[in-house]
Amino acid sequence: MPTRRSLAMLVATAIITALMVLSIGFLVQAYSAYLGGEREAALYYLMVGLMGLALSGYTLAQTVLRRPKTPKSKEYKVHTVMHCLRCGFRDLRPFRRGDYVLGPGDNCPRCLTPMVILAIYREGE
Repeated sequence: MPTRRSLAMLVATAIITALMVLSIGFLVQAYSAYLGGEREAALYYLMVGLMGLALSGYTLAQTVLRRPKTPKSKEYKVHTVMHCLRCGFRDLRPFRRGDYVLGPGDNCPRCLTPMVILAIYREGE
């Protein structure tokens, strides 16, 4: 994945650089049109050149300064709720790998029959 990301960054930088070069070319055209007496054309070239430079500079700054977002994994407390079908006793214990809803749980402390897992949930933040 890092090679794909770096290739995309390289292509984006190349496009932004090309836009900057074209914008500078428009500014040169504006200067030469102004010296040639074509003030209206010089104004259009100047506007296009300045907008291109502003856009490419902003985009380049955003691309270079952007920090990649790294997902932060949070630790949650996951609980298992068990219920005894014979005596109605309910118990709450930490989740263990292999637990599933309506699966077998621990033995009931009151009547020693196997309990059923009713729910698995995580604690809120």
